[in-house]
Amino acid sequence: MVEVWALRTPRTDPDLTANALRITAEERAVIVALRPLINTPRLAKRLINTYRLLRASLTADELTRLRGGEHKVVLILLALLLGEPERAHGLLRTLTSDTTLPTNFTTLIRRSVRVGHTPRPTVARRPLTPAPDPFETTLARVIAETEAADDTNSYRRWAPVVSRYSFRFVDP
Repeated sequence: MVEVWALRTPRTDPDLTANALRITAEERAVIVALRPLINTPRLAKRLINTYRLLRASLTADELTRLRGGEHKVVLILLALLLGEPERAHGLLRTLTSDTTLPTNFTTLIRRSVRVGHTPRPTVARRPLTPAPDPFETTLARVIAETEAADDTNSYRRWAPVVSRYSFRFVDP
């Protein structure tokens, strides 16, 4: 038996005209900045097409928020979903279910990266400190370069929408 779960009601009349699917210069600039997270041309094409589908399915209110600058948040979440699916799945689950999240998204990433991290031993008498995680530093750099929001609530708001484009179901 197959069960289908919907996280929200999608727009019933998606705008699939060529004009609605066109990527703006602002969106293109963010996509280029996401290059460190998307490492193949195929993933880049998938990111663009998935973003177009997501944008076409939005309600009028969501589209207004997206055009108001939250496209950066959506593109970052999609890039994570496509480029780092295992990490993204855990992050989307945390964003949709955890109520005690830090206010900064980069702090949340740092916390989720450090879970289960065992620091490498260093020379005697030096404190054990974990080495910076390349994923964490790359993501922080992308957020800074794109001037995307760093507040967790922005990412929390878009997590259920973005998770619809995953091959895994994320509980709301």
